Amino acid sequence: MAKTQAILAYFNSEALAEKAKQQLVQQLDMKDEDCQIDRVSAQPGEATEKVLNPITSNFGGHETLIENVAPSNESVGRLLGSDPAVSGMADGSGMITGLDVLLTIVCPTDNVQQALQIVERNKGHH
Repeated sequence: MAKTQAILAYFNSEALAEKAKQQLVQQLDMKDEDCQIDRVSAQPGEATEKVLNPITSNFGGHETLIENVAPSNESVGRLLGSDPAVSGMADGSGMITGLDVLLTIVCPTDNVQQALQIVERNKGHH
């Protein structure tokens, strides 16, 4: 059995990650299940599904309003409240930006360099 290596590549959008995945499958003759796309987040817990009105005080804290996350406990809420996005100190011209799409690649060690080149050509980071 050939040796394999895992590559964790981060992208700004699912479209870029999907394009890289398709190129990996086509150019390196990889199987579709050798590559997986996921979204990653710094916020644990579930997204809130209801509209929150700060006037009614029917929310857990500032982090719930800003991050749209219901913290699993009080300590998590405090940590989320320290996020620059919550405090309003995030830099990004009003937008919170990041590499929140993860492409996990499991490829033969012989193809690692070609896989990394494909990731870089598609604006991915590893």
